[in-house]
Amino acid sequence: MDRIIESLVEKFAAQHDLSGREREEQFERFANYCVVATRGTEETFDVEDVTVDGNEVGLDGLAIQVNGRIVSDPDEVAGLAQTNGYLEVNFIFVQAKTTEGFDAGAVEKMGRAVKDFFRGQSDLPSSDFLERCRAIKEAVYADATLFRRRNPIVEAFIVTTGRWNEPSVVRASMNALRRELMETRLFAKVEVEPVDADQLNDRYRRALAPPEAT
Repeated sequence: MDRIIESLVEKFAAQHDLSGREREEQFERFANYCVVATRGTEETFDVEDVTVDGNEVGLDGLAIQVNGRIVSDPDEVAGLAQTNGYLEVNFIFVQAKTTEGFDAGAVEKMGRAVKDFFRGQSDLPSSDFLERCRAIKEAVYADATLFRRRNPIVEAFIVTTGRWNEPSVVRASMNALRRELMETRLFAKVEVEPVDADQLNDRYRRALAPPEAT
């Protein structure tokens, strides 16, 4: 972890009452915040509501964005559908590691977790957080007629403190995961992207920037 990212994580941890947590846990929450806050969310959110806190293999963050809002309860889905008359949904997955590089094995572990999330029956270890997210997913897919603008989108981000140099094996793993998820025909689009230290720094600045006047 370079000095700039280390400083940003320290500041973030102090602001969010995370100083008592291990550095890796602080970084996971920092990464989750940077990713989710720069994906078009229309309001502030509690980073704990998008953090997979436990031993779930391959995932450190998961946010379900419905009509521009981060949803943390299945009942919110019906309320937004009634208010807006449609559902526009993004499933945002994050894997965050304090390592200096990217590797295909980490992508494949994340891929197993993402694919497991969308199965009818989970094969991987779960938690109260993930079970609640699965209940939200079921509420989203309960009435596909509400997908009037588009089907849901999956966005998966692999975050590290290194630099992305387009390693071919890692990119191939990302592309394979994208193809496998698209083959389920559950999604309008699937994106699997790296976030390195420079991008993380940029995302944090954007997350803190005041909204532009319209």
